[in-house]
Amino acid sequence: MRLPLLCTALLIACSGTDTGSTGGRATGPLTPTVRDSAGIELAEHPADALDRAPLITMDSVPLFSYGGPDVEVEMSKVRRPLALRDGRLALFAEGSVFIIGRDGQVAERIGRSGAGPDEFRFGDLVLGQGDTILVHDYENARVAGVVPGVGVVDSRPFSGVTPIGNLQVVAGLPDAALLLSSGAIMFPKIANGVVDMPAVVARMDAGVDTAYAIDSFPGLRVEVRQSRSSVVEYQGWPTARLAGDRIMTTDGFRARMRVLGLDGRLQRVVRLPMARRAVDGAMVERDIEADLAEYRADGWSMPHSAPGDSLPIIASLRDRPLPDSLAAFDRLLVGTDDVVWLRDGRYSAADSTWAYTALRSDGTILGRFAGSGDDRVVGFGAGTVLLREEDADGFVTFRVHRLNGMR
Repeated sequence: MRLPLLCTALLIACSGTDTGSTGGRATGPLTPTVRDSAGIELAEHPADALDRAPLITMDSVPLFSYGGPDVEVEMSKVRRPLALRDGRLALFAEGSVFIIGRDGQVAERIGRSGAGPDEFRFGDLVLGQGDTILVHDYENARVAGVVPGVGVVDSRPFSGVTPIGNLQVVAGLPDAALLLSSGAIMFPKIANGVVDMPAVVARMDAGVDTAYAIDSFPGLRVEVRQSRSSVVEYQGWPTARLAGDRIMTTDGFRARMRVLGLDGRLQRVVRLPMARRAVDGAMVERDIEADLAEYRADGWSMPHSAPGDSLPIIASLRDRPLPDSLAAFDRLLVGTDDVVWLRDGRYSAADSTWAYTALRSDGTILGRFAGSGDDRVVGFGAGTVLLREEDADGFVTFRVHRLNGMR
């Protein structure tokens, strides 16, 4: 994995308002203009909204951190750390759920590696209701509910492979149902051409083992050439997330966020004034060179080629399909305070900066959060941001920083 470039400037974020301004920046949340369209709310902002959102600083000293060469968890294998509602962290590694306290120490280890009761093999963590953590254990084909201080409280079978597609667990719902969304690439069966593959939002109710779709939205854009399918570059993964009692889905190419009720009914469309960037060949080439440097450092080669032979890799990278422009935003995260964070579409390595827009589900812009170098953000809490850092020796540390000025 490419080593992160440490930020050389203090990270900044934002919070805006339409009731005042300082130096051209608003001083509080920016509320959208809302109009009705056949019973659906359309929330829109003027073209200068993102420029007017005030910037907020992030504390340079973390609230706490966990990682490095001396911790008990193999941190390089932690995929998706989870910010908890009480300010602590949860990590999944070595067949266990580790709860990291705000003192930077392991407060609890739940489960062990295996296939029996209270055992896990490989999976991801998501928030359930209250203090419940859901473990989607792919290898054991089940979802377990874990409560810190109590342990494993329930378990239900779920492989993720369903008649409506390969699904991943997004969140636990108030009625003990699971919220699910598309979690794997489903390539189209067409001769040649470009197609937007649909993604789905689904539910699996309590007491049953079958999922049913409640919504569909634009998924990955795929190009088929001579019976070979390739994902078009520079687009965000189709994402559904839960924020309070609303479901969010994004469509980065159209710069919009869809807001659904828990029944899947579309309630609101939020449109953000984000300018699309035309794909630049020189920037693409810089991304390719960064990928090649990573491959060479790892000693990778393509199948049926000599070790270290980068020519097949170069050909493969330069043959990837490109869009006309970057997605307006390519990532959706939700904090434990239900604030939604949308990252601006960007080049993977060529861009020297990155930025997120923070907003509520009603379309109110809370501001902008930006930084330089590689994007190290892996999650948000309530007024906090979780960063992943990897040093030159490959040791990983997660750090929780306070965001100042969130309103």
